[in-house]
Amino acid sequence: MDGCTSKQLCVVSFLPHILDTGASGRNEYLALLKEISNKYKQKSWGWVWLEGGANMNLEAALGVGGFGYPAMVTVNARKKQYSLLHGAFSQSGITEFLRTIIAGRGPGVTSHEVTGDALSKIPTNEPWDGKDGSLPEEEDFDLSDFDMDDEAEKDEL
Repeated sequence: MDGCTSKQLCVVSFLPHILDTGASGRNEYLALLKEISNKYKQKSWGWVWLEGGANMNLEAALGVGGFGYPAMVTVNARKKQYSLLHGAFSQSGITEFLRTIIAGRGPGVTSHEVTGDALSKIPTNEPWDGKDGSLPEEEDFDLSDFDMDDEAEKDEL
């Protein structure tokens, strides 16, 4: 979020895990965000996205999490305040949210204070490679390592 600290406002999107949507689903979300950001490029806002669950400290500080992904927050880093999108993560939902942010009032526009110093301690994540995700391989257990014959010697009550 280094690109956001110098901006008046930063739009932060938390997208679902790559295993939930696949590359095509994530690309649809990114295309939506790019289209909307182009409409507001005269505002000189910062636009970033993160994978949901990848930075729990930031999510907790911004009130995100617990209700699913995708999620969106606008952050004013200088004032250490944020507003959370409560509507649909869609073209119309995001556009309405950003209009109310510009107006400074309206349904769903409640400013909250950023807790702690989470904005200054954001770790750098590996950039997405544009591919579908894969499940991590699980280690197989060799059952011969376990002695299961002792079960027969136990007395029943």
